[in-house]
Amino acid sequence: MSLISEKSLIKRIGRQVRGKNHLFFIGTPPGFEMICLKELKASSVAGKHAIPVKGGIEFEGRLTDCYSANLELRTANRILMRITSFKATNFHQLLKKIMNTPWELYLFAQTLADIKITAHHSRLFHTKAVADYIAKGIAKRLEKFGITASTSFPQNLYVRIIADQFFISLDSTGKPLYQRGLKQNSFRAPIRETLAAGILKITGFSETRPLLDPMCGSGTFSIEAAMLAKNIAPGLFRDFAFSRWPVFSPRGWAYLKQQAENTIKSFDHPLIHAADENQNVCQALNENLDNQQLSDAVNVYCVNFLDFSPRTMTNQPGLVVLNPPYGRRIGTKDESRKLFSEIFHKLQKDYSGWQVALLIYDRLVLKQISFKYSIRPIFHGGLNLRLITGRL
Repeated sequence: MSLISEKSLIKRIGRQVRGKNHLFFIGTPPGFEMICLKELKASSVAGKHAIPVKGGIEFEGRLTDCYSANLELRTANRILMRITSFKATNFHQLLKKIMNTPWELYLFAQTLADIKITAHHSRLFHTKAVADYIAKGIAKRLEKFGITASTSFPQNLYVRIIADQFFISLDSTGKPLYQRGLKQNSFRAPIRETLAAGILKITGFSETRPLLDPMCGSGTFSIEAAMLAKNIAPGLFRDFAFSRWPVFSPRGWAYLKQQAENTIKSFDHPLIHAADENQNVCQALNENLDNQQLSDAVNVYCVNFLDFSPRTMTNQPGLVVLNPPYGRRIGTKDESRKLFSEIFHKLQKDYSGWQVALLIYDRLVLKQISFKYSIRPIFHGGLNLRLITGRL
């Protein structure tokens, strides 16, 4: 590509990508669409016409809104930008439509597209063949018009086909948003960060009351609560796929991150109390907290939940969150039921006035609950769990 044509393309990218509104889709954990919508409306994202749809939220906005959503949203899985939509009933039509799409505005010439396809009621149902034709069309278009980057890298492309109608979106996120870039050490069966953040939002957790995470494991609840209390943007410590788009402005992104850093709070004494009986778990969590400057918000105790009273940590009732073994990946079903019986007895004995959030798998455990509670289905790690919330 000549210097003149490259400059012309850069101007087109500025006008048509940076300067216009786009349709975005925010993918969420199942059942968390309304929670994420509320979070989106409370964020700095200036998107318009945000509506909940199956599996997430759609909204219109500028490219900077996409950046901000990736940076700020705690309950989102990933954010897609709609590139094009069209109808195609055969491969010839598909290839022509793809080659007529201005991919040079969104991708560098040697970008390796990882094409993910879902198809329903379409005459083009062979997903591998569809992916091959799309990849071929993108490559041909970029050979003519694309800017060459210094290195090649993968880029996820999401294609949804419904009744021969194609909807093609570019993944702005990369690694799922629950990968905050915080944990250096992790242990068995951790809950995802997006789910932990969603559960904290369901309970109404804020920095005005203490949180106890007494079976903390890798500390997901404690870390998410600390980030929420300190107002630390969840995307502050990682990179995103949009940073490898031709339109990306490092200066603009640095400004958004600096704005987020300016709002971070600090604490004189810890608000959050994490505990686990495993010494290695406690050491790893302390290291993670120190590395990410979260130790001012979280204390870690190496002790068994059944062996201490919350009054040894705080005089003020708050929120206790529990994600015990379900008897599936860790322990047996009988061991799990016995443990839950001990947990409920402990809660009734020592946690009067506390709000509780508890994840369970076995429905029979519900018979052991003696306090008034609400129940909410949660899908996690291939398991249909139930979130129990109430006040003791």
